[in-house]
Amino acid sequence: VIYNPIPVHPAACGEVEKNGILYVGNISKEKGAIRLLEAYRKSGLNIPLRYVGTGNLEPVLKKKIAEYSLTNQVEVLGYLEHAAVLEMMATSQLLVLPSYHEAMGYSAIEALSVSTPVV
Repeated sequence: VIYNPIPVHPAACGEVEKNGILYVGNISKEKGAIRLLEAYRKSGLNIPLRYVGTGNLEPVLKKKIAEYSLTNQVEVLGYLEHAAVLEMMATSQLLVLPSYHEAMGYSAIEALSVSTPVV
């Protein structure tokens, strides 16, 4: 048994205003963290992008964020406790998981449980 409860959240009932794009996972090549930043940059979107997690490419990601002058739009929040991550999922417009080889992770299931779409 994997202990991973999904509490009911007000956002699941549409009671919370949602904003921004969220990435939850290891900041690594395998998880597509840099690829997401490149896509975001090219998209021209003007909504926040938040990364939750740590990993070996975190310094590279932060350097690219500064290089692209995206420090006001893109945040790297590091490791957060489960309750805080679930709260961020509930208040995000979208969870993006650009992984190169992950089928269906817990992050996607949790985001869907609070009515946040997943790409």
